[in-house]
Amino acid sequence: MRLKSVLAALGIACALVIGIDYVSFAATGHGLLLGAVNKETKVTTIKRTNAGPAASFVTKTGQPPFAVSSTGKVANLNADKLDGRESTSFATNQVTSVYRFTAATAATGHTFTVPVTLPAGRYLATYSVNATTTAVATAANPITFVCSFDQYPTTLHLHASGASNAVQVAGQLIGISATAVIDTVNGNKLDVGCNAAGGTSANWKTPPASSAFAGSDAMPAEITLTKLNSTTITSVTSN
Repeated sequence: MRLKSVLAALGIACALVIGIDYVSFAATGHGLLLGAVNKETKVTTIKRTNAGPAASFVTKTGQPPFAVSSTGKVANLNADKLDGRESTSFATNQVTSVYRFTAATAATGHTFTVPVTLPAGRYLATYSVNATTTAVATAANPITFVCSFDQYPTTLHLHASGASNAVQVAGQLIGISATAVIDTVNGNKLDVGCNAAGGTSANWKTPPASSAFAGSDAMPAEITLTKLNSTTITSVTSN
């Protein structure tokens, strides 16, 4: 009789254990097996309920902490270093912006303003202006054409070198270009102002109106800015 009671009690205990384990299994799935391949049909989430990382991977020095088999991008995965380099080491050293302008109404002067405030830094700046003059000039009274960079709020004038040749035919092409290094410590707004003088009328417009000016000659005024994020300055004394 006592043996039957003991066996009955053991049976009840086993049923309870199996029942509890079944409930646990149904709620949480299989446990992770260390040193083995774990397969599951659903995603495994590790959630920490207080401050700190949810997982830590520790391995030998020089060995990767984990490996992946997919080339897909992982959203919000940030890395402090890549191959021992900070993220700034991989930034594009040169970022170039090009602005094109037209001046359809002939006038003696036009100003082309870059429509953005320049982020702090140094820039390699170039302008190129091709225009059509509406004037008639002579060798004794030629049309001169001068353009310059202007920086604001501190005004800094960087003039182009030289001027156009004597223009003796109305509709003749005028072209000028120049390059300078711009630093935003002198102002973070930039424009190019161009003025013509001489002849019977120094009015001009861009792009060139004549169909004879094809290809690059027909381009309007253009300002190109290349930001130099990483610039090495070497001072050299000439003899």
